Amino acid sequence: MNISKNNDTMHICPNISCPYHGQYIPGPFLFLFLITLISFFPKHYAWAKLSDTGTNRHIIKRAISFPHLSPGSAEEIFFEAGKAYKKGRFRKAIEKYNLLIKSGYINGHIYYNLGNAWFRLNRIGRAILNYERAKILIPRDPDLKFNLSYAQKKTIDEIPHNRDILHTIFFWLDSLNLHEVFYTFAIINILFWGMLVAYLFFKKDWIYYILITFLILWLISGSSCALKWYWIQTDNRAVILAKEESVLAGPHEGDTILFKLHEGAIVHYERSEDGWTLIHISTQKRGWIKNSDLGRIKDFLPIHY
Repeated sequence: MNISKNNDTMHICPNISCPYHGQYIPGPFLFLFLITLISFFPKHYAWAKLSDTGTNRHIIKRAISFPHLSPGSAEEIFFEAGKAYKKGRFRKAIEKYNLLIKSGYINGHIYYNLGNAWFRLNRIGRAILNYERAKILIPRDPDLKFNLSYAQKKTIDEIPHNRDILHTIFFWLDSLNLHEVFYTFAIINILFWGMLVAYLFFKKDWIYYILITFLILWLISGSSCALKWYWIQTDNRAVILAKEESVLAGPHEGDTILFKLHEGAIVHYERSEDGWTLIHISTQKRGWIKNSDLGRIKDFLPIHY
């Protein structure tokens, strides 16, 4: 039941368009400029909350927004959690990582370490839940990929998860977090408008063709940014946390048992009602389970034990 030695390491960070050649038609480009300008301001703050730089320096800076936890104490708690984990005191490590998360430190490496601690306690559901949350923030991390795959092999239920056509077309978004997609769009946006200004002044053929290229990249990166944000906001996946969970026909203890799911299974959340949650794994298989036996992946909150 052990994670591979090479992948059980703690993540420790260093200190917590113009369609006619030769002519200028301002209308379309002015519209694009206004749309871009509007997109910069209201969304950047929300996206930054889900971002991760992989450094404790980023974590410590965030403490300014949470006066009840100073930068020094945040760094101390992080390293105390690491020490507890190395000594085999996994519940103590979980307690420390949850304290950081409750204080607003949304960081992929914290969720990765939290997933490792839960795995060591043989709580596969909670391990997968935190690995999946970490994957949103640090999607290319090789240790995370290995450990998530390893934990998934420990699950009992085999539930197929089909990719839709947009995920296939925009395949690169699986390897980027929202912060990275946003800044890619921002850089391409600056280059696009810079080339447009250059073309207006110099009217060179080669500038025109580069401008068209950047327009295409602008559209692709802008669509990628919007899609990534939409996918995160509408992510309805959830993880079964109980060792075995009976899925009922209604939100009551005495209702008919339709089927059973086991710890670590990923389902889709529909709605909650009076302490119960309606979930589905396909259009034919849906039912109710207790709220406490389910963890939603996009809810970046600690799971209590």
